[in-house]
Amino acid sequence: MGSNTNSVSSSRSALPKLNSLEKSIQQPVFITSDYMKEEVKLEKKVDQILQNLRRSQEVEYKMAKDKLYAQKDFIVGLYQQLDAKRSELARSVSATVSCDVDELLTNVSNRVDQIRQEDSRLNVMAEVGKGFGRTPRDILEDYFDLHIED
Repeated sequence: MGSNTNSVSSSRSALPKLNSLEKSIQQPVFITSDYMKEEVKLEKKVDQILQNLRRSQEVEYKMAKDKLYAQKDFIVGLYQQLDAKRSELARSVSATVSCDVDELLTNVSNRVDQIRQEDSRLNVMAEVGKGFGRTPRDILEDYFDLHIED
């Protein structure tokens, strides 16, 4: 009988080893019949996922809001500077003081160009309105200081 036992164990070792998927297929699956408990667990899981999503979106929203309002305030400041330069230019022209008129015209022109550039920048930043996940990575990095890894 001892030799019979050896032949059984040697035949078992000759069987190929099963991977985890094959083992899980061969093992009976236990599913509880109390679906109410499972429903509660699933409900909690979904609620937790949605809470995490809301928190992450709130953080993204606050970041976008802060950056966009900062850009708006910067542009408004440029408009205020432009208005001051125009007023200064108007006073110089009406007083026929020509010493700084060219410089004032250059300053006004430069300020207008800067406003256009910053307004264009704000328009690019507006891409975030689609959601951070749909906004191109370079915009998130360049305008919102977000560095996303692959």
